[in-house]
Amino acid sequence: EADLTLFRCENGVEAALQYAKMWCRYAKDLLAWMEKRISLEQEFAKNVMKTAEGAKITVAQQELMPLQYIYTMALEQDIKNSVTSRRTNELLQSRCYQALA
Repeated sequence: EADLTLFRCENGVEAALQYAKMWCRYAKDLLAWMEKRISLEQEFAKNVMKTAEGAKITVAQQELMPLQYIYTMALEQDIKNSVTSRRTNELLQSRCYQALA
C-alpha cells in the first residue's frame, strides 16, 4: 500500500530514495557514536578497576588505619561497578550496535 501511494505521488520514488539515504547517514553516525562511546566506557571501566585493585592492596597492607574498612568497601564497590559497566557495554555491543550494523 505504501509503495502504491509513493508511486502515485509526484516525485514519490525520489522522496523515498532521499529518505533512505538520510536514514543510512543517520544510522552510520549513530553507529559511529555508539562504537566510540562503548570503547570509551570500556576503557574507563578497565582503568577504574585497575586503579581500585591497586589501591585496595595498598589499603589492605596498612593495619589499624582510620576508615580502612570504609575505603576498602568503596574500592570493592568501584570494582563491582566496573564489572557491571563492562557487562552492560558488552550487551549494548551485542544487542544494539550489531543490530544496527
